[in-house]
Amino acid sequence: MVFPLPSARGGLGAASGAPALTPREFATYRQTTILGVSLQVVAPLGQYDPTKLINLGSNRWAFKPEIGLSRAWRRWRADLHASVWLTTDNTEFLVSSTRSQDPLVALQTHFVRTFAGGVWVSFGGTFFRGGQTQVDGLRRNDLQNNSRLGASLTVPFGAHAVKAIVTSGLTTRIGGDFDTYAVAYQFTWLD
Repeated sequence: MVFPLPSARGGLGAASGAPALTPREFATYRQTTILGVSLQVVAPLGQYDPTKLINLGSNRWAFKPEIGLSRAWRRWRADLHASVWLTTDNTEFLVSSTRSQDPLVALQTHFVRTFAGGVWVSFGGTFFRGGQTQVDGLRRNDLQNNSRLGASLTVPFGAHAVKAIVTSGLTTRIGGDFDTYAVAYQFTWLD
């Protein structure tokens, strides 16, 4: 659910967030400051076999509360998101062990600059830390402490657009350390 903060024009806007817009209305919409909150819940569904190390299901609940702030001024927009993954214990890990996990904190920021003709460029970064696991109280060497940077350029022409995207790992303690390069084509149907 998104709750806009008071703007210079007065009022809070819609109680559930920025208004739903048609593509034509979206083209002229002028954002100010928006504050949003969300909660993602993952139920312990899916196949789980306590005799196997690798499973489709995780046999635990997971919760991700998140808060986001977006502020626009002139041709710039800045976004900041903070979240944390919280999990319950899996008390049937490898039959009779208990596997627990520390909270995993994530921060993301994005800066977007628009230009004439709908061209825009964005720069962003993400950082996450935590998530270390324990099996029957013994800490494992799997603390996550990673960060990534990225940039994108979008050039529209009519209902079409071409995008160029690059991302790179800044620091990686656990997980894949990789770079991504992509070019994408987009077509938008207007009503």
